[in-house]
Amino acid sequence: MKSITVFIIPILVLLSCNSKKFGEEKVDLENFEFNFDIDNFYSNTKILYNYNSTEVDYDSEKQFIQIDTVLYESIEIAPEQSEEKKLSENFLQYEMMIWNKSKKIAFYNNISFERIGMMKSFSGDFVSLFAQNESDTDKKLNTLITYLSKKHGKPKIVDKVGYHSYNYHINYVWELNDRTIIVSTKTVKNLAKNSIEITTTTKIGESNTSTLSDKEKRLKKNRSITETTIFILNKKYQPMILNNSQQGTWIYLKTERY
Repeated sequence: MKSITVFIIPILVLLSCNSKKFGEEKVDLENFEFNFDIDNFYSNTKILYNYNSTEVDYDSEKQFIQIDTVLYESIEIAPEQSEEKKLSENFLQYEMMIWNKSKKIAFYNNISFERIGMMKSFSGDFVSLFAQNESDTDKKLNTLITYLSKKHGKPKIVDKVGYHSYNYHINYVWELNDRTIIVSTKTVKNLAKNSIEITTTTKIGESNTSTLSDKEKRLKKNRSITETTIFILNKKYQPMILNNSQQGTWIYLKTERY
């Protein structure tokens, strides 16, 4: 009987780790397994396949996910033959379009994140994920980088990642056996000097009253916010994905400067 119990417990632990649902239990990014069930994770959220802003009530705290089909293409050179091989595959990207900063969804060591996105192949393989947080200081960022550096060694540092000088990120890159970890960060400074666009929803018969979001209030008060994004990339798909993303948060999944 003891041998049966010992055999069953690991299976139950494995099933519980891969049956998480969005918002019910935080995702442990440090111990993330590639057999994570992405569809099950997002099954209790509102999903839009063809995003239309008129479908969304921005005054609501209801979080929703946008799913996009994205084609990735790249060229791989096989060292033994020195021949070029074209790689091409479609992936599904799951990205949060509305999120609540007070609700923490994932964590890495003791750093929490309030936004998460995932990518999978059409065959169901995990491809990549990102988790993101915002803070009034760079304390969380420095804590995360220090922890990863102690665990995995000195990172490769890449500056000026992105497409616009005002939106450049700095990336810290760790190449591991089965995955690549990238911490991408930017600090938004002095935005309080500029006009801030506030999007509100007007209901019939009610006046349109603009209110500042928490992020806008912090910008006006502190004039800077540190945005930190951590990427985890399955190295099986790295030749197609890395430095090749053109959409959403994934454009910062890079180890090369712009």
